[in-house]
Amino acid sequence: LDTTQLILVWSRGPALNKRSAGLPKKLNETLKALGVSVTKTDVNQRESGAWIDQQLADIGLTLDNQARRLLGDHLGDNVNRLVGIARSLLAAHGPGKRLGVDEIAPYLGSAGDVPPWDLTDAIANGDIPASLRTCRRMVHGGERHALAILASLTNHYARMASLDGAPVSGEKDAAAFLGVKGSTYPVKKAMQQARKMGPGNVKRAWGLLAEADLDLRGGTAADSEQVLEVLIARLARL
Repeated sequence: LDTTQLILVWSRGPALNKRSAGLPKKLNETLKALGVSVTKTDVNQRESGAWIDQQLADIGLTLDNQARRLLGDHLGDNVNRLVGIARSLLAAHGPGKRLGVDEIAPYLGSAGDVPPWDLTDAIANGDIPASLRTCRRMVHGGERHALAILASLTNHYARMASLDGAPVSGEKDAAAFLGVKGSTYPVKKAMQQARKMGPGNVKRAWGLLAEADLDLRGGTAADSEQVLEVLIARLARL
């Protein structure tokens, strides 16, 4: 019927420490050929800046550079929250006005999720405050379970341990050695941090990860977020 408005939502079921896949290319092309309006709300970190700018322009909002930077940093990986925030800003301030940090800050809510490598980068830099802030964003903004974050850290340090003394000359060789397919970025990060830490500290990190795993499974009365924060602070000191 002409009066019918059909909305199709594509999503995958939640998987531990994984992101949902996007709309298949063939399905996307078929829908567009039929004249269906396709709106992408699940964008990766590389695409998020341009997507945010386009959404703001479509809604009729203008932010100054500082406000735009704050909004992008605050959303993190949770860019799907943008539309709700933008509509609140539009209702409060109206279209056409250039908004700054003071105007948008009250409407942002809690900080959004960030990718796992933000956490491992902060740990590698020995920046304990940044590491803890990132962990909290993953727990609260990303609603990640403590065991999922621990699994991500364990995978990272497992790569580092496996590469210790391995006959590899670069990240591509290392990825092949580890059996990693697709992006070699995680392998590159593991190689860099392994060289920086040295075998002794990588071994100590394994001990800390094992202790945290036991604590998260009932080995301590502390809550899971406290266990994670203690682990991350200790890893950042290595």
